[in-house]
Amino acid sequence: MNKKSFLKGFIIISMIMALLWFNQAKLQITPGEIRSWILSFGWFAPIIYILLCTFRPMVLFPASILSIAGGLAFGAFGGFAYTLVGATLGALLSFNVARKLGKNIAWKKWTGKAQQIEEQLESKRLFSMF
Repeated sequence: MNKKSFLKGFIIISMIMALLWFNQAKLQITPGEIRSWILSFGWFAPIIYILLCTFRPMVLFPASILSIAGGLAFGAFGGFAYTLVGATLGALLSFNVARKLGKNIAWKKWTGKAQQIEEQLESKRLFSMF
């Protein structure tokens, strides 16, 4: 591993660790507080909630707390619908970010143990998903 790759990996791991620490140490947020904050936007509350659900994977915030807050704010059906839309958009966003940032890793020729894993995943695709 060259120095540039090591530095990139170190920066990414450091950012993830910092976000996890920030979530645990500073963001002691309850679903009721999120509900109150979301509903304070009035007519725009569903849009704000969907945007929160969309960008939630990027900040490592627990999905369960946001989903509970959506159910409290919009009821069972509305909370489910808005959470589903936001989670789908969040998955699309995460996929595209990973696709752009992981392009060099995906096309890399693997060797050793990584090559064995890649071959096994290639030969048993459906089983590997389960």
